[in-house]
Amino acid sequence: MPQHADDPDLPRLPQDRWLRPEDRVAVLTHGEWHGAFSAKTAVAVWRYCPARVSCIIDRDHVGPDAGARFSADPAHPDRKRRPMTPVFASLEEALGHLDEPPTRFLIGIAPEGGGLDGSWRADIETAIDAGIPVLAGLHRFLADDPEIAARAKKNAVPLVDLRRTPEPPVAASGVGRRNPVPVVLLVGTDCRSGKMTTTVELVDAAKRMGLRAAWVATGQTGRLLSPDAGAPIDRTVSDFTAGETERQVMAAARLDDAFGPTADTPDIIFVEGQGALSHPAYSGVSLGLLHGSRPDLIVLCHVWDRTEKVYKTDGEAFYILPLDEEVELNLMLAKPVHPTRLAGVAIATPGIPEDEYVEATRRVEALLGVPCVDPVRVSAKLFVERIVEMIGETPRGKRVPKLRYGKATGIQA
Repeated sequence: MPQHADDPDLPRLPQDRWLRPEDRVAVLTHGEWHGAFSAKTAVAVWRYCPARVSCIIDRDHVGPDAGARFSADPAHPDRKRRPMTPVFASLEEALGHLDEPPTRFLIGIAPEGGGLDGSWRADIETAIDAGIPVLAGLHRFLADDPEIAARAKKNAVPLVDLRRTPEPPVAASGVGRRNPVPVVLLVGTDCRSGKMTTTVELVDAAKRMGLRAAWVATGQTGRLLSPDAGAPIDRTVSDFTAGETERQVMAAARLDDAFGPTADTPDIIFVEGQGALSHPAYSGVSLGLLHGSRPDLIVLCHVWDRTEKVYKTDGEAFYILPLDEEVELNLMLAKPVHPTRLAGVAIATPGIPEDEYVEATRRVEALLGVPCVDPVRVSAKLFVERIVEMIGETPRGKRVPKLRYGKATGIQA
């Protein structure tokens, strides 16, 4: 019989211990450690997680420093440069070379469909035999795999399936209308367009400005980066997508029983987006997030030189919508629930020379009348300043004194 996550004999690992600052993390990316959009979970944890990534496990990209590919593009410097991180062909090899063994093993990629690649089993088994907890963001849960679960049970090693959804499921009730905290939702022109990265950069910039910023993670990667609330929304049954989003936003708001602010209530909540309303495969989760979060503002994320959706079809391409059409689609579908406005456009520009980047931002700003930046290339502070100005004009923003005073000042890069 398969060992289920609710099997009382399977060891547990509480969420606050998934990735601690003192942890050393080995991250599996076999074949995918070559681009920020191909190993999203691995790159995000390497850049943003307080735990230290001690090594990357990738048989196709072995080398002394995983970060070399980020610094190889002088036109797109990575401001989140991390210490030198070796890349090994296997976890077994890593254990034989590292001075200190990893304390966590993370599957840092999720193939389309979220299945478990058979070639990863040897590394997973090595981790379990070495007593290292294993974390994965796959749609196929490790704890439901008979062989892996039995091995983990025998070795008393926790398995963490990041995409397990909260229980019980909840339908949208409209309670989000009682939320007094301004909400900003990240939306996109496609999947893998920088929504989670931009969310983290916005939260960081807002906190540097002195705002009490909270954020809601909606995917498996974000849940590893110490969000204020979160759930794997792309795993939620469609009838409960908006309801789960609503529940997580209200959790991040930290209100009292009468929906009033408390000492822990933030000034602003950022919600990580998923997919795109125009995406033929992921539009459902995008719409659920839009209605469930009830955003006052949206920030659009776009990969600048991408023209076709990241989508496997029978050969016919699905093209990226013009930015103004994607924006209009979001505003139109949000309007019946909670009217929203566009605050900015975040473009991802790896490999784009500086002069082309400047021209791209100029074109977007002329088209849409909002700031446009690459938050990895430069700081997201320009977005925060615009958001502060616009939020102050909304009913929610007028309730938050810190957001009444127009343009932000004193923010650090």
